[in-house]
Amino acid sequence: KPDYAEAYNHMGIALHKQEKIDEAITAYEKAISLKPDYAEAYNHMGIALHKQQKREDAIAAYEKAISLNPDNSEIYYNMGITLQRQEKLDESITAYKKAISFKPDYAEAYNNMGIVLSHQGKLEDAIRTYQEAISLKPNHAEAYNNMGIALKNYDKPEEAITAYEKAISLRPKYAQAFYNLGIVFLDLNKLREAEIYTLKAIEINPNYADFHYNLGAIHQKDQKLKESITAYEKVLSLDPNNSAARTQKLFQQSHICDWTAVDADSSYF
Repeated sequence: KPDYAEAYNHMGIALHKQEKIDEAITAYEKAISLKPDYAEAYNHMGIALHKQQKREDAIAAYEKAISLNPDNSEIYYNMGITLQRQEKLDESITAYKKAISFKPDYAEAYNNMGIVLSHQGKLEDAIRTYQEAISLKPNHAEAYNNMGIALKNYDKPEEAITAYEKAISLRPKYAQAFYNLGIVFLDLNKLREAEIYTLKAIEINPNYADFHYNLGAIHQKDQKLKESITAYEKVLSLDPNNSAARTQKLFQQSHICDWTAVDADSSYF
């Protein structure tokens, strides 16, 4: 019936899944007007507001939900995500820890907390946190990939490779993990392996500019200047404002005396 709060909440969820975020928020507001202590509706409204990048409004919705249901791990987890996007990293960690305190096997909260710790440069803590996520959810491909990033930054490239390979074994079409493997092998000056893995990432997701940029860097290091120019041109076709790719393209063109192409790009200066 039309005055049933739960029905409006479920309607909001369905509308959100259809990317009709404004309509979803209206449905959540209707649910709350009918049931002012409806913590779940406030939580879902926070998720929708986060989707609209209305971060402060989202936090306010989560805080209201927590005041109504203070033991709900999901609300703290969602708040942690929004705080993370706001770069409020310490507060984000506090929220994730609170989520874990109510749900000790919350692998996703551990994974997200590891990301925050990595951003803070606390790599040992991040690695331990990813390991905890994996112990709780052994098929957590994202946690393996994220742990690989932390291990690479912690100057443990071989362990990073193992982590990325595990992520790929769990998710064979994991483009980001292939790309990350390419970066590690480039750093190790193993250019053939770097090229293979980067090309695999591009095969899976050909429209991601960073993958093509990394391919350009590999070719550049391998003295394949024309191939590197082609890769940087692809980056610019996907991301015309990528100044790094434009600079590298011009630099390579100057080395092979492709002055016609350089002149064509002179408007950059």
